[in-house]
Amino acid sequence: MDRAQSAFDDAGHARIAEAVRREEARCLGEVVPVVVDRSDAYPEAQDRAGIAALALATLVAALLRLSIGELVAAQAVAFVLGWFAGAWSPLARLMVGRRALDAMVRWRAEVAFREAGLSHLPQGPAVLLFASLFEHEVVVLGNAEAHQKLGAEAWDGAVKVLVTNLRAGRPVDGFVEAIGHIGDRLVVHFPRTGAEAGPNVMPDELRRL
Repeated sequence: MDRAQSAFDDAGHARIAEAVRREEARCLGEVVPVVVDRSDAYPEAQDRAGIAALALATLVAALLRLSIGELVAAQAVAFVLGWFAGAWSPLARLMVGRRALDAMVRWRAEVAFREAGLSHLPQGPAVLLFASLFEHEVVVLGNAEAHQKLGAEAWDGAVKVLVTNLRAGRPVDGFVEAIGHIGDRLVVHFPRTGAEAGPNVMPDELRRL
């Protein structure tokens, strides 16, 4: 079972969908919550962990003045142990590096935005709330109409609250609070009135990709 499946039970999905409906009832536009287990497989993480362990074993072997045979054996064992240790999420994130994680999550969020068709809605703002669980990272993307009125900085609060809750093991609470934050920003420029009420274009449920 992946993180995205285990972190969101039926009650959690219902809470998130209700949060989306609540915000879309008071402002025009669409809020689309999306979660992925991870934005990439990061195969380099285990290779780098193995190489780091091998290098450490080589240094220790040199200090202990081991024979060539002992050195080779120590290096082989160290690489295997390091490679398997690289599957541990905290070590894997360290091996990949924060800059690479940031870039991959951003790319995956942009793909999800395009796949959802949010840049081609007939009218009104659209906002993607994207969380990648392995990386503990969040990206919020708005379509042109939302960006024109609000800019990218408007979503900083939503990102912060969801990231904080992800790291604390409360992903459902984080999505609900972040959706409310997005709604608070949208309603300032795109309040929904009876005359402007239109069909709900996008599903309200959390999408697991």
